[in-house]
Amino acid sequence: MIYGYFINGRVEDAVRFFHEMPSRSVISWSSMINGFNQAGKSDDALVLFRQMLSCGVRPTSVTFSSVITACANVRNLHLGVKIHGHVVKLGYLSDTYVTAPLITFYAHCKDIDSCCKVFKEKMHSSVVVWTSLLTGYSLNCKHEEALEVFADMFRFGVPPNQSSFTSALNSCCEVEALDRGKEINGAAVKLGLETDVFVGNSLIVLYTKCGNIYDGLSIFKEIAEKNIVSWNAIIVGCAQHGYGMWALILFNQMIRHGVPPDDITFTGLLSACSRSGMLDKGRCIFDFVSRYGSVKVKLEHYACMVDILGRGGKLNEAEELVRSMPMEPNTSIWLALLSAYGVMFQESEG
Repeated sequence: MIYGYFINGRVEDAVRFFHEMPSRSVISWSSMINGFNQAGKSDDALVLFRQMLSCGVRPTSVTFSSVITACANVRNLHLGVKIHGHVVKLGYLSDTYVTAPLITFYAHCKDIDSCCKVFKEKMHSSVVVWTSLLTGYSLNCKHEEALEVFADMFRFGVPPNQSSFTSALNSCCEVEALDRGKEINGAAVKLGLETDVFVGNSLIVLYTKCGNIYDGLSIFKEIAEKNIVSWNAIIVGCAQHGYGMWALILFNQMIRHGVPPDDITFTGLLSACSRSGMLDKGRCIFDFVSRYGSVKVKLEHYACMVDILGRGGKLNEAEELVRSMPMEPNTSIWLALLSAYGVMFQESEG
C-alpha cells in the first residue's frame, strides 16, 4: 500500500497511512524510507530512519540500501560514514544491496579512495557492484580508470549490462576515445544490446561528438524504441557539425512519430540554423518556440537567435531582441552580440 501511494506521487497519503498503522514492521519502515528517496525527499528519509532506530527496529540490508542512497542524495558524508560502520558491525558489507549503494555514496561525496576500498573488500560477481565502481570513476572524471574497470568486467567474467555500457561510453565521450568506443560498440552487439535505447543514445553522442555523423545516424536507425533523448542526441549532433538541413529533416520525422519536442530539441534546431546560416528558418523556429505552450523560451534559445541574426547581418534586429528579453541577458547572449559586431566590422573592413 505504501509503495502504491509513492509510485503514484501521493506522498501525503503514504505518510498518513504509515502513521495510522497499528504496528509497523521493518518492511513498513523501509518502504517509507525508500519512498521518500524516490519522491526526492531524502532528508525526510534520514529523519525517519532515526525514528526507526529510536523505536528499536533493527534495519535490514534493504533498509541500509535506502538510507545510504539518501546520504548520497544529500551528500552527507559524515552520516554515511557512520552508517557504513553500522553496516560492518551487523555483517551486511558483503550484501550486494548494501555494497553497490555504498560505492555510489562515496562517489557522490567525491571520496573515490573509499569507493575502491569498499569494492576490494571481497571478490564481486555482481554486475551492479562493478557498474557502481565504473560509474563512480566516471562521476569523478577518472575516465581512464572507468574504462579499465569496464575491461576488467570481461576479464573476470562479469558481463556488463546496459548501465555498464552507458557509463563506459560516456567516459569514452569525455576523453574522445573513438576507437575504444567502437570496441565497446562491438561488445554491445555481441551481447545483443545494439538496439537498446540507453546504449544507443550514448553511442550517438559519442559518434557525433567525434564527428562521425554517419555512424551516429546508423546507430540512431537501429534503436528499437527511440525516446526524446535519442532524437535530441542526433539533432544536436547534426547541428554541431553544420548539417542543419539534416537536423530539420529529423525534427520533421520526430513530429510525425508523435514525440513532443522539449527545450533541448529547440536549442539544437536553432543551433543548426545558426551554424548553417539559415536565417529565415531560424526565425520561424524561434517564433514557434515562443508560441509552443509546453516549452518555455530560455536563455539558450535567445543566445542562438542572437547568433543567427548576427551571422545574417541583422545587427539591429539582434539588439532589439536582447532589449526585449523578459529576463536578464547572460554571458552567452552578450558574447553572441559581440560576435555579431565582429562580423559586421570584418565586412566593413573588407
